[in-house]
Amino acid sequence: MENQVVGVRLEPKVIDFLKHQAYKMSVDLNKTVSHIDLIRDAISDKFQKNIQEYQEYLISDEITAIRTQIDVEAVKDIISFGGRGINHFIKLLNSDEGRVQIGQKIAEAFEYGLKNYSASRKFMNVDPLNSGSLARYECPSKAFYIDKPRGSDFVVSVKSDEEVLVTTFELAWEISHVVIYETKDLDRFIDNIVTKISYAIANEERLFFKLLKESGVLVVPCSNSTTANEMLKNTFELSKENHDSSYYNAVLHPNTAKKILPSFVPNIVLPESERSFHFSETFYPQYIYNILNSCPEDYIFILPADDYFSALPIRQAITGLPCNNPNNPELGWVVYEDIGMCVITTGDLGYSHVCCKLLNKKTKTDKP
Repeated sequence: MENQVVGVRLEPKVIDFLKHQAYKMSVDLNKTVSHIDLIRDAISDKFQKNIQEYQEYLISDEITAIRTQIDVEAVKDIISFGGRGINHFIKLLNSDEGRVQIGQKIAEAFEYGLKNYSASRKFMNVDPLNSGSLARYECPSKAFYIDKPRGSDFVVSVKSDEEVLVTTFELAWEISHVVIYETKDLDRFIDNIVTKISYAIANEERLFFKLLKESGVLVVPCSNSTTANEMLKNTFELSKENHDSSYYNAVLHPNTAKKILPSFVPNIVLPESERSFHFSETFYPQYIYNILNSCPEDYIFILPADDYFSALPIRQAITGLPCNNPNNPELGWVVYEDIGMCVITTGDLGYSHVCCKLLNKKTKTDKP
């Protein structure tokens, strides 16, 4: 979504003051800062929490679907330090060092959730960067990557250079301060963390599918169910011929799957609660479909492993720190990561190319 222009009337003395402040910041930071930047940042900062709550409201159904899949007992085991009990947790809460340890465990729980349940982590090559390293990748054809210009929402940028430098960005979540006296208080705290992990997964997945969809790479619209059905048949046949289940993967929403799959897969059952589903060997021993609630409906994302490279560079791994903010006494910990996302193609992998490749059943050794 593009930014919208909003007009604001301010007194001349206010404008003059903001221009003066912007000039001082430009000198201090050694980069251009305008008074418009200050106004925009002030509004964003003022309503940041409200904006986050509104965004969470918009994806509440998606969060519910994700949350049902997370192993709560596994998260509980991490947060409770391997089940050491309520007394140990209370003791840690009462010291600065203990709160740091709790923050580390919260980060570990987030890492567990993202690694095991996020589509972006399953389908992209996770690339932990060394300290001080940049996310640089060779670019044979085109590179599509998530970018976040100053004062703007996330966008998909395109580069055609021999090498691409992928922008990284920060994603952060707040964990409320807790007062824990009993086991049920700890359970409620863990329940809140599981919900926050669900939001973290949803945020990453939303950017992942935004990258695939808006770049026009490897996307099959399902407006015509017959065509989509034919595409999936040929996808399976192509993978079967190559005896390689990773050669093609199809990613789709359960509702889309219900429209498409039953017409050529007899007696298939798609559980409502399952975010991923693997065909049994009775049907398709060489091919895997991944069905994800957060995938946009009426699209099938077909990922041919040998024709594109995807990367999720991690500049800063998931980190959890205590946060004593006098302006927000409810805030207990901040969890954040600094990541990027990119898809690099070795050729023109637009919709027409994928259709042609699948329908002609070209193999790895029979490429133009």
